[in-house]
Amino acid sequence: MKMKKNTIKKTFAQKIRRGDKTILYEFLPPPKNLSSQDIDKSISLFATILSKFPVDAINLPEVREETRNGIRISPALAKMEPRLVCPFLQKYGMWDLIINRPIVYLPWEKQQLWLKETCRKYNVQNYVFVGGESSKIAYPGLSVNDAAAWVKGQFQEEFPNICLGGIIIPTRKHEILRVLQKTQSGITFFTTQILFEDWFIKQFLKQLWEECVKKHIKPPMVFLSFAPIATPKDVELLRWLGVNVPEKTIKKLATGWIGMGWNSIQVCKKILSDILRFVKENGICIPLGLNVEHVSIHNLELSFILVEELSNIYLNQPRRKII
Repeated sequence: MKMKKNTIKKTFAQKIRRGDKTILYEFLPPPKNLSSQDIDKSISLFATILSKFPVDAINLPEVREETRNGIRISPALAKMEPRLVCPFLQKYGMWDLIINRPIVYLPWEKQQLWLKETCRKYNVQNYVFVGGESSKIAYPGLSVNDAAAWVKGQFQEEFPNICLGGIIIPTRKHEILRVLQKTQSGITFFTTQILFEDWFIKQFLKQLWEECVKKHIKPPMVFLSFAPIATPKDVELLRWLGVNVPEKTIKKLATGWIGMGWNSIQVCKKILSDILRFVKENGICIPLGLNVEHVSIHNLELSFILVEELSNIYLNQPRRKII
């Protein structure tokens, strides 16, 4: 990770507590069928490239076979469990790691064991707790709220630096209430769904700030998530995952007969700039972070261009004092 000379690099958890500017890169775990040698070689290259950018932590999603929105549009290779990727990343100096953990699929007794083992054996203490696909399904595990509250009350004595995050879906009804409840349960940061429009997230941030001020709640850090789009198939995949990609955005992406990837970067830059301008003009003092994803392996190189372009915009914005 990039560090300024003569400075001590703060950990991810420290930056979250302070509300400092923070950049995440969301890295899709490698396929299960790769050899350790292939994984090591790939992670070495990834670390070399990523060291050129001001990324503070690596965000590792857990890829599950999902049934939402119908049959998957393309077959997905089974991916490694995120914590198994951590030793490879740590070998090349990437110690600030975040594991996205769907928390509802195992009974809490088993989930506790997984969490303790991951903290101790894999030296990971940053987690994004993820709920289920549908509120209509009765899952065997605890809700995100209950799991976070348990960790906050029972787990932090052994692991005082544990840092918990959640997911924001700006288009979902009653999302403000969900986020406030999770914040009071011990969630200190959130990553948004990938953004390809800015209206919903602007309204969300405005309303969240108003509620935090009214209720004297310290606002959580919100990571704005972006990813490049290189082909129409990428659009289909993102929509299948529930990402809001408006028709007007698709028209912008498809302008010309080449350049969808480049167009998507310009769209992301404009959305980020507009959001940062909006929060400044409206006096919204929620600490904002940046999360860049690649979603598909063929977009890996494009995502490096995206993190460079977006970090230039994001880091040039003044840090705002929070309540």
